[in-house]
Amino acid sequence: MRGALPTGGTAEIEGVEVSTEHWIGGERVGSSETFTDVSPIDERTIAEVARGGTAEVDRAVAAARSAFDTWGKTSAADRAKVLRRVAELVEVAFRDQDEEREPFVVLRPARPPFVVRKEGAGFRVVGRTVERWVAETDFEDPREVVQLQKRLAKEGVERQLAALGARRGDEVLIGERAFEFLPEKEG
Repeated sequence: MRGALPTGGTAEIEGVEVSTEHWIGGERVGSSETFTDVSPIDERTIAEVARGGTAEVDRAVAAARSAFDTWGKTSAADRAKVLRRVAELVEVAFRDQDEEREPFVVLRPARPPFVVRKEGAGFRVVGRTVERWVAETDFEDPREVVQLQKRLAKEGVERQLAALGARRGDEVLIGERAFEFLPEKEG
């Protein structure tokens, strides 16, 4: 619906400014409500993003139907011309942007390979690598269990758990598996 409240925002994602509003029917459309988009890596807030409701869905469906009526009747050859032209414009925009900019190096702090958070009476460790290590471990094989313990200790999981207040015997979840916190060194 025209006149929807603007979400009003942009967010910088990997150095690129992007709108936090919907793109419907060739224009930005705000919403009266937003939701918080959170990074799955470190759980930091990325942006407040427009939350689509019934009005936005209805508008998007109407725009799609309208576009289909036109685009659907366009020949494959004409569609190809349009798409090639879009590609050319994108290429030119990037080329112009590169010519205007001096070379630079971006130094960003490394993202942590895992995050530890308090969850109820226990703790949860979230991170693709550590969760994969746990999922791939054969817990019937004592050598693999020792190998997993060494990898987790080397990665700093035990240290971070202790820093967040984990005590001997606390439950620690990694992926679908529950563990008892038994630190090698008592703090």
